[in-house]
Amino acid sequence: MPRTVNCLAGLTLLTVVLSQRIVPAADVQLIRASVWNADNQPVGQAQVLIENVGNYSASDFGEFEFPLPEPSGKDPAIRFHVINWVVVDPCEFQNGRLIYLPGMGGIKILVYRRGDKRLLNEAKRRFPECVVIEMVSKFNPFPARSRRSMMRKQSLDENKWGEARVMPVGWQAAPRRESVASDPLGREEFLAKKSEELGFSREELASALTEWAKAPGDAYHSGLAALYEGRYAEAASLITKSIGSTESIAVSRYVALARAEYEQGHLEAAKSALERALALRPMDAIVRADIDIVAGGIAETKPQEKSSGNTALAQQPPNESPQAPPPGVPAIRVIEVVIFTAITVVLVYLLLHYTYKILARMLEREVGNLRDRTVEPATVEHFKFDARKAMVIASILYSLNQLFRSIGKHPPVEVDQMIQHVRESERPSAGMGA
Repeated sequence: MPRTVNCLAGLTLLTVVLSQRIVPAADVQLIRASVWNADNQPVGQAQVLIENVGNYSASDFGEFEFPLPEPSGKDPAIRFHVINWVVVDPCEFQNGRLIYLPGMGGIKILVYRRGDKRLLNEAKRRFPECVVIEMVSKFNPFPARSRRSMMRKQSLDENKWGEARVMPVGWQAAPRRESVASDPLGREEFLAKKSEELGFSREELASALTEWAKAPGDAYHSGLAALYEGRYAEAASLITKSIGSTESIAVSRYVALARAEYEQGHLEAAKSALERALALRPMDAIVRADIDIVAGGIAETKPQEKSSGNTALAQQPPNESPQAPPPGVPAIRVIEVVIFTAITVVLVYLLLHYTYKILARMLEREVGNLRDRTVEPATVEHFKFDARKAMVIASILYSLNQLFRSIGKHPPVEVDQMIQHVRESERPSAGMGA
């Protein structure tokens, strides 16, 4: 009977545990989603991976439910991956990425098979635009360069003697790339990785995007195409005209505008556009990362702009007086010299002080040896060696002693008597030698 009761209790506990793991809590919001293919047919038994959420299997009708992640102060975006398929929609900066907002209802996930030619041919407007937006949103940090390559001179004065003279002028950040025509937006590397993900060759994907760019469209399409081809000024103008008030559209358009400004070296304009995008999507991790990169570029160029604005003239005409140095610089240098000199004097004094004390101890030990040898005579050679060593130490101490007295400092240790003893020890040494 007790065994039966224990078994029933164990089964009850197991049932409670499993029910808690399988049945979600009542306050967890479940989102209904469905997977559809290019033929507008549900993809039954599709295996769906949701980043930072979990893995799910769709029903025979392509449907599944998943819990909406609780807000945690991090990126609220979710991204869908369907095994052996390419997600075309949703697509917010990345294919399969979505920021779920309250009231959006169910999610329809549109997929194509990897390598399906219709992905590039039939989805001429939707998916190529998604790929370009993903490339545009991946800001690359400003490369480390010398001041001359980072900054572009805006004026050069030439005097009447024909000698070049650099004038203090304003500077601005140069375009990030020296040759935008060869590889705008760093697209070669991006297309190589993206084509492998989609199941195409790099050439097939590049050709499809080129056809998409040539196709007619509205101002936003034309601006995005210009941005893809590296025509940044034109892209900025067209995208600015296309920006509307719809949140889901405006966010990506602000990011595209920011990238067009960024590639021209207009860092403040790029930051302003990204801040507008962030105001619409405060927790979007992609927008925040892009702002950090632009802010880093601004911080890198501002000190160089400040230093370049103080450029002195390289050569002066015969009758023209040199420009006065900036105010306050001589005083600062004098203070630096005084501090450096004071520190040097203190260090030298401490070095001499402790050297004197160490030599005094050594001399005291040698004098003791000489005294012992006078009481208990050793060999002549040993006595001579000790006497010479003591005499060398005594000579150094005598010089240091005089130095301390000359600067008005009392020697750390009185050694006059020891020096006198060493001098007197030379007489027995000479007598022994005879």
